[in-house]
Amino acid sequence: MSAGVGDIGPATAVPARRFSGLPEWYATRQPLLLAVLLLGIVAVPQSSLALQRLVQNEPSWGPATLLVWGLYGVPLLAVILTVDYFEREPWWLIGFGLVWGGLVATGLALSANEAVQSLLTTVSGQDVAANWGAAVAGPTDEEILKGLGVVVAALLATRRMRSPVDGFILGAVVGLGFQVVEDIVYTANVMAVGQDPRSALVQMFVLRGIMGGLWSHAVYTGLFGLGLGYALTRVQWSLAARVLAAVGGFVAAWSLHFLWNSPLLVDSTDWRLVVVKGLPALLLLLALLHRAQRADSAVFLPALAAVANPMIATDGEVAALTDRRTRARARRDARATGGRAGVSAVRHLQRGQADMAVALATGDQAGARRASEEIAQARRRLGQLPQHPPVVGRGAGTWSAALGVVGLLVPIVGVAAVVLAVVGLVRARAVTAAHPGARVSLRLWLGLALGVLAVVLVVVALSSS
Repeated sequence: MSAGVGDIGPATAVPARRFSGLPEWYATRQPLLLAVLLLGIVAVPQSSLALQRLVQNEPSWGPATLLVWGLYGVPLLAVILTVDYFEREPWWLIGFGLVWGGLVATGLALSANEAVQSLLTTVSGQDVAANWGAAVAGPTDEEILKGLGVVVAALLATRRMRSPVDGFILGAVVGLGFQVVEDIVYTANVMAVGQDPRSALVQMFVLRGIMGGLWSHAVYTGLFGLGLGYALTRVQWSLAARVLAAVGGFVAAWSLHFLWNSPLLVDSTDWRLVVVKGLPALLLLLALLHRAQRADSAVFLPALAAVANPMIATDGEVAALTDRRTRARARRDARATGGRAGVSAVRHLQRGQADMAVALATGDQAGARRASEEIAQARRRLGQLPQHPPVVGRGAGTWSAALGVVGLLVPIVGVAAVVLAVVGLVRARAVTAAHPGARVSLRLWLGLALGVLAVVLVVVALSSS
């Protein structure tokens, strides 16, 4: 027996068999996918049941509620996806984020919030639970559950996480899915207590869609995703700094969610709530996102600049791709010399250059060939455009025209429209004298005319009185 055992060494050990048809992508993520499946089996029936009850109890207004909130989420999703200018996320990943936020996180939160509310009532009493239950339960349960979905999405698509902006996209999409389904559930709850379905839908759309929609779950979870994106992509940082970035994102999401749900500062449902509690969250996200977008540019643009081919991208064009503001400035310059066709051509040129930058940075040769053709087509369009003389005073013309329109309702504003138009015309005259063929913007004349009309209204009203 001992001899037989000794004969079996490591060299003769039989390796564990693995199903040969199993894709490598799936094989390396089996435990994660099984955990996701388990959570989905537990959570999705709960969230689906809430939606099913709405349709059953309100055969007419139930489907209308689903449609209204579903359409509400479409433009928000479009805005979120445009944030990542360079690299658009795959649709399967966006779909996963929406499903996790809308069905998995929501279904688990329905039970978790009730448990925390019950625990808080037992520990601190009914009054404390009534005032602070939503502030404690909502941020704690919901931010953890949504954040878990962002982590899972990042693990499922490790090769797609190249910049902090990718983390924001995942977080905001998960938060948007949660936000839309939660709005449906709240609307259903108001209908269930006997309120007229139509007025309930309008009321909840105003309160949760308009007053709270722009600084709600998409913003909170987007902040966490941004922090997680820094933690996963800044490999040159120390481990402590990367952990701090992820924790900081979660703390920001939890704190802003807590502030919104709590009776602190403003305990009302009027516009003071928006200014004091909502707007700061959005401004914080926009400030951090601006920095992250510039960091996103730093990931891809060096590869484009290294080509050093002016037919692909000049130094000025590479600099213009840095952020949204510089890209828009380049398109405005194109409008001044080429009109709308110039704007369209420059937009296509920038899109092709961005695709080229991503293809070069990721080694995608097929993508580089497609981007090169797109750039060539855009340059041909630009070369075919007649070079119009510059439009003079366009900025002043826009403002004077806008003030002139307002002056028709508030006539005293017409004075500002006249002053701005006159200043613009004086400066435009100097430019046209130095640049033969330059044109004065028609908006200057329109602003002047509307401003004069508004002033006339003031004079007539004073003389009548």
